[in-house]
Amino acid sequence: MIKILVLGPAWVGDMVMAQSLFKAVLECSSSKVLIDVLAPSYTLPLLQRMPEIHEALAMPSIQHGKLALGKRYKAG
Repeated sequence: MIKILVLGPAWVGDMVMAQSLFKAVLECSSSKVLIDVLAPSYTLPLLQRMPEIHEALAMPSIQHGKLALGKRYKAG
């Protein structure tokens, strides 16, 4: 089994487009794959409706334009 953690995009439209990536990953894999997505809380309802996603996780609030690498690392 392969587990993948994706840091999801901040925009709803980009998240919709990311679904094609999630589908492609599942289709190209020869083994069982679980895709988890760490994303802004307002995109979680969208992710929860995507059958390709195993778990949608809320990303901690980070100011736009800030890297906040330590916060992101802990969340991951």
